[in-house]
Amino acid sequence: MSAERWGSLVAAARRRAEASSGKVLFTALEPGGPQGSLTAADLDRRSRGLASTLQEQFPRGARVVLLLPPGLDYVVAYWACLYAGVIPVPAYPPDPGQLDRTLPRLGSILRDCAAAALLTTEAIRELAGPIFRERLEIADVRWVATEEAGDPERWKEPGLRREDLAFLQYTSGSTREPAGVMLSHGNILDNMAMVTSRFELDRGEISGVFWLPPYHDMGLFGSVVLPVLAGFSVFLMSPLDFLRDPLWWLRIVSEHRLMGTGGPNFAYDLCVRKSTPEVKASLDLSSWTIAFSGAEPVRAATLARFAAEFAPCGFKPNAFLPCYGLAEATVMVSASARGAPPVVRRFDERALGQRSVAPAPDGQGVELVGAGHAADGLDVRIVDPESLEPCPPGKVGEIWASGTNVAQGYWGKKEETEATFGAALKGVDGRRYLRTGDLGFVHDGHLFVAGRIKDLIIVAGVNHYPQDVESVVSGAHPFVRPGCGAAFEIERGGTAALAVVTEAKEAPKEALAEAALAVREAVGASQAIAPALVVFIPKGALPKTSSGKVRRRATRQALQDGSLPLLASFEWPAGHAAHAGGAAERAAAGSRREELSKLDRAARRAAVTQAVLEAIQGPASGAAAPDPDAPLATLGIDSVQIVELLAQLEDDLGVVLQMNELVQRATLRGLIDAIDAELDRPPRQAPPRAGA
Repeated sequence: MSAERWGSLVAAARRRAEASSGKVLFTALEPGGPQGSLTAADLDRRSRGLASTLQEQFPRGARVVLLLPPGLDYVVAYWACLYAGVIPVPAYPPDPGQLDRTLPRLGSILRDCAAAALLTTEAIRELAGPIFRERLEIADVRWVATEEAGDPERWKEPGLRREDLAFLQYTSGSTREPAGVMLSHGNILDNMAMVTSRFELDRGEISGVFWLPPYHDMGLFGSVVLPVLAGFSVFLMSPLDFLRDPLWWLRIVSEHRLMGTGGPNFAYDLCVRKSTPEVKASLDLSSWTIAFSGAEPVRAATLARFAAEFAPCGFKPNAFLPCYGLAEATVMVSASARGAPPVVRRFDERALGQRSVAPAPDGQGVELVGAGHAADGLDVRIVDPESLEPCPPGKVGEIWASGTNVAQGYWGKKEETEATFGAALKGVDGRRYLRTGDLGFVHDGHLFVAGRIKDLIIVAGVNHYPQDVESVVSGAHPFVRPGCGAAFEIERGGTAALAVVTEAKEAPKEALAEAALAVREAVGASQAIAPALVVFIPKGALPKTSSGKVRRRATRQALQDGSLPLLASFEWPAGHAAHAGGAAERAAAGSRREELSKLDRAARRAAVTQAVLEAIQGPASGAAAPDPDAPLATLGIDSVQIVELLAQLEDDLGVVLQMNELVQRATLRGLIDAIDAELDRPPRQAPPRAGA
């Protein structure tokens, strides 16, 4: 695609509808099979219909918050807002089981952008409307349902230009309150042209599958915008379905011979954890030539594990395409070349801590994965964040970027916009840069990302990167939950010290003390610094953003103010098994269901209760049962982990439970009631799993 052909996203979409009217762009998938599709002409017609309703109710430029589940309706709603000339604002739907935690973010977005409307479905409006109006004080915000679409012929061309604001992408808020990134039509068109060129999407027929939520930049642009602009077909699967059965993602690639898909680093690790010989025997991944990885640090060990695990299925390591980007640059800043093997290098950790780049011998130092070269048309610099001077080769500095894909700023935040988007290199006039807040360096022509400036840990004058510490902690002891830890700087005795907070299995304090020592020794051996404080917290208690990023500053604040739930804490002077769910497990579950069905109601209830407690608390629980009416969130189960719990209970007990049952009955008692009721029904066919 060429961004120069169109003056706006709407013009591009209308041209796609004319040139490729019958081409299927989007197909929604559920475990039972396809659930509908949209051709280019369908999308244009439905977008014009809903846009006509929006145009009749709201002036051009009004902010409309999207509150819909991922799928075809979401795609239509987003494009309808653009067609109407109003500003779509993607928002993560609050978790009904954790409203006290998830509603405030939605409220802050509604207030910050002065939203005129919430665009949703009729079902969500009826269910959530009264609660939201009461708890968010949004009486002046109208609700519009997608079912209210009008006549497409009543739509009026909004006359948009490249410089006009297209939409607001609210940042995840990992280190601050959410801020609305203002992206113009030109920003998006230009960055999508960069992605198309770097991924070589214009060299032939492309098809892919996306499960990434459309509430964030990678999921939105990959699954909602780019297929229209570049004219390729995508399958859409629910993020919840991916979490419930990650290997279904790979099965879709195999069955449909797809070329492109990807996600954050954790997605590849999750597939390895869930893999079984049964599944691998059924997969053919030889068609997969674009396996992008971004949105969180790309780890060399993850790439190696995934490539080794699925090599028998035809997966090739050079399919990996590591990339780097952020919402403030639309989505992509740099990416590796398609078809080239990932660039993995070892660097001396002590040198990196002193902001110098020194290669390390094989088997030593820290492995970093290169994020490729800057996108065409982007000026990317490595800059000393204090002096604002370009760093010489071999030095670590802040990553700055300048180009037509860099956003206009933050909505309603003039000072923050100037500080972030108005940076100038010392001694260089006329060009303004985006300060990403990320540390990095260029080595052998490749950009390497080394961490965040604000998250640096400085002890005894040496810089330490928290993600490096957290990576070591993840593998330090079996009690520690991988990927669920935060490392940060604290003050002890008037000096800086390292603290580690990590989710862990519940266990007697003596056993956790041994785990704490293992963490301390592993970090000390790897990072040349030993934690002065190791804190174990329950599963699901680590503060994270809606996109899964660790909120280190929030974790430190919660620890300081006593609001962080603790399993155990250990201080020194300053100085969950994967659930595969294969055929054998399903067969055993059928027998288990028969056993439960033969029990009287009281005995069956007791057995179900015990099974649920074991699934929630793990084998080391041993403590008294939690409050049956307490929300599952208080037991350390967040909206992501609840999906894995669902899959485990289905496999253990031979029941079929829907996600909405668990969410709407988000207490221990409600979950037990749902399983008990399911056991009263004739057995139902479970949705197919990977390898089934």
